[in-house]
Amino acid sequence: MRFDTVFLIALTGAGAALADLVPAQPPNNNFGGTQSGIGSWFRANNAQDHTNGKSWCGFAYYDTDPVFAPSLKAMGGATWNSNPTQWEQDTAAWCGLEAEVTDPTTGNSMKMYIGDAFDETYVRTPGSIDIMVDAFSTLHGNPNGNKDDVIQGVQWKLTGNRNTYYAAQ
Repeated sequence: MRFDTVFLIALTGAGAALADLVPAQPPNNNFGGTQSGIGSWFRANNAQDHTNGKSWCGFAYYDTDPVFAPSLKAMGGATWNSNPTQWEQDTAAWCGLEAEVTDPTTGNSMKMYIGDAFDETYVRTPGSIDIMVDAFSTLHGNPNGNKDDVIQGVQWKLTGNRNTYYAAQ
């Protein structure tokens, strides 16, 4: 193993760093071009955030995962409980898609992956996303539990790649 690979694993925590990036496009070209909306934050396993440590994509996730959640409705609207067959198709199409996410206020930007779905109850504009708390902190600063601390005008654009580590399980 090369030194730079070992260093990269040490910095990122093994799993996601070693996953493959493969070409992938969303169905019907949904979310084509740069999207913009409100960037809120969530925790992976927290009753207040209505999460249980398992993502819409079917995998266990953690506050440290660089994942975000676009609108459930825009990704087909199915859940395991509402329509398991459609959910399998929706998650296979969407989970793991890579996006460049930018906070226009701080100028910070990072690659993130669709790893969950944002309940339509909380989607304020079509381009709004929910961002895992550690990634949100990297982009915008630590929200310190304040749900009113959001990224106004968050920008994100799908890159045309899928990270297989965050693909549907």
